[in-house]
Amino acid sequence: MLESLDDAAMITDWAWTGRSLMPRRILNFIAINDASHDWFIQFKGQPRASEEPAEYAVEIWTTDGTTYKRTLDVFPTQGVAAMFYDMGIGYAYSDYYGATKPPIGNTTTYANKNNLIAPSSSGTFAYIKSIQAIETSGIRIDVKADVPRDGTDVELADTTFSSVFGLIGADVTGTPPSNSDIPFQVQWFTPTSPGDPSDKYIQVYNYATKVYELVTNGMGSAANVRAGETFTILLIGNECKIYRNYTDDAKPLAVMNLDPSIFPMRIYAGASGGADMLNFMIRGLTAPTIYSSRQQIADFGSNQTQIRIKAYQKSKYPGIKGIITDYTTP
Repeated sequence: MLESLDDAAMITDWAWTGRSLMPRRILNFIAINDASHDWFIQFKGQPRASEEPAEYAVEIWTTDGTTYKRTLDVFPTQGVAAMFYDMGIGYAYSDYYGATKPPIGNTTTYANKNNLIAPSSSGTFAYIKSIQAIETSGIRIDVKADVPRDGTDVELADTTFSSVFGLIGADVTGTPPSNSDIPFQVQWFTPTSPGDPSDKYIQVYNYATKVYELVTNGMGSAANVRAGETFTILLIGNECKIYRNYTDDAKPLAVMNLDPSIFPMRIYAGASGGADMLNFMIRGLTAPTIYSSRQQIADFGSNQTQIRIKAYQKSKYPGIKGIITDYTTP
């Protein structure tokens, strides 16, 4: 039976723990003892966008959990800019529109333009794939897709364009490659017909199967300008997730099965109609560290055949740790 507020029992032993502020639990924890008696420790973090670059801690304890020994330094993989091959058709080095970019007719190689893809004219297509191969999951890939703009950085009204971003098999050729060779891709474009060219479409494909579509209307006018879109691909475990403008706890546009047999893959991108794509970044989600033989001898007096580890992502808020993974090796 419900109590009235007047005589309801007062709770006095409640304590705020800050759990909603805790970073997420780490995943895929591995600890391997090699022939030199070093312990190689590796895991994957799940940092929110506001927590990046994330920092982690790996604590060493006695196996009974009573005595803390030390905290190991962890070095999460840093993001690197993707480098690209020309796929052989319509590729150009000029950045076609925008006051903050080279004027029409100027040519600047993509190496000097932060891994940029941009067609040479509104009627030209450009296709590229990354030099770096993606060998495994635990990877995040980001790119900014921008719209055609005039000399004052205003989006050109009623202008058709097309951008595509995804992953293809490392040895795939073709300009453009067949959809049957593209396991994951997002297309962002304005239609020529049917439909108003000021409409913008976002479509996500798993090979030739469309798994997501969003239509935004009336954005191609001076009164309704936007800065473009940022797309993110997350490869985690056996899943590929694609996001639009990735933020904390964002819902993916699509979640698709990731078959390990399709590795290695490369980033694939294409653009036409004066659109461009830039700032392709590859980030690892894996954080490795080593508990060396020297450290074990200093802590325990001998090399250890079994260790207990408490690992977590550090919080940006003082006094609050991330959710701890407590692991004792077999």
